[in-house]
Amino acid sequence: MGEECVNRIRNSKVVICGLGGVGGFVLEALARLGVENFFLIDDDKFELSNLNRQVLAEFGKIGNLKVDVALERLKSISGSSAIVSQKKAQEVIFEIENFKPDIVIDAIDDLDAKALLIKQFYNKAYVVVSAGAGNRIDPTLVTYADLSKTSNCSLARALRKRLKSFGIVSGVDVVFSKEVPKKEFNNTQSIGSAVFVPMAFGSIISYLCCKYICNKL
Repeated sequence: MGEECVNRIRNSKVVICGLGGVGGFVLEALARLGVENFFLIDDDKFELSNLNRQVLAEFGKIGNLKVDVALERLKSISGSSAIVSQKKAQEVIFEIENFKPDIVIDAIDDLDAKALLIKQFYNKAYVVVSAGAGNRIDPTLVTYADLSKTSNCSLARALRKRLKSFGIVSGVDVVFSKEVPKKEFNNTQSIGSAVFVPMAFGSIISYLCCKYICNKL
């Protein structure tokens, strides 16, 4: 990538909202890529059900705050530290603004919070959004597109509708799956996810961040 790009990566400022299945893999990849300035946000704790797909989840970490485990993981990979918040993303908008991020990664499920993040940072940072990974099993169908061109994703469809009311109809990169969700996984009304699907989401988001940093910053 060249020394200039490596330096840009090192000095970039990245916010990750949500440290679950997708966000955890994004942190893992970007930390190993060399990013040193993170703001990590998640108000949740690890549960037993997270072990099948979340890279930060370990049996001995059940019940621990995700931000605490993420910070520990970051230090073990690169020695870097980070600003962390155990609040909901929409509760720390001003703290995110004060961080002056180059990139804001939306890896949360809350539609209202997703829309608020995009609206707030649409013209202030590169915002990349994770759509729905649940009830899907084929990582080869994970891709990315402008928000206006996503398909087979109810979350992205609802987000488009919400953002349209803010006057935002395009200009947001969204990682999504073209796979039709598996209805048979819904017998218990729970949402299943095979590990390689959120892993694919996280890998593509990390790649988009790298591309943006090297080409834009």
